[in-house]
Amino acid sequence: MSLIRHRKSRKATAADWLTTGLKAAAVGVAARGARGAAKKGAKKGARKAAVKGGKGIGRRVAPFALLGTAAVVVAGRARSRKKGSATQSWQATPAASPTPSAPPEPATRP
Repeated sequence: MSLIRHRKSRKATAADWLTTGLKAAAVGVAARGARGAAKKGAKKGARKAAVKGGKGIGRRVAPFALLGTAAVVVAGRARSRKKGSATQSWQATPAASPTPSAPPEPATRP
């Protein structure tokens, strides 16, 4: 493998630019064709939906409402489990040593 970069001839550079332009043009033509097909499909789908009756707002919102309700229920259960374990933990651990009722008397100097 050579590290020295060789300069391309003018013909090779022109051929590279030509192929790049042709590729870009082909991509543009393909995009235009896809846009037309998508438009045609959307029109056809709209016609079918109009004949069928389409989706009402209830059908569109219902799945999101169900998911939201399920998320709230799961979060509530998770919180209640955490609270239950925290309230019982103080009973489970025994006290290490009793706290003194009166402070110790000061030491006297000899």
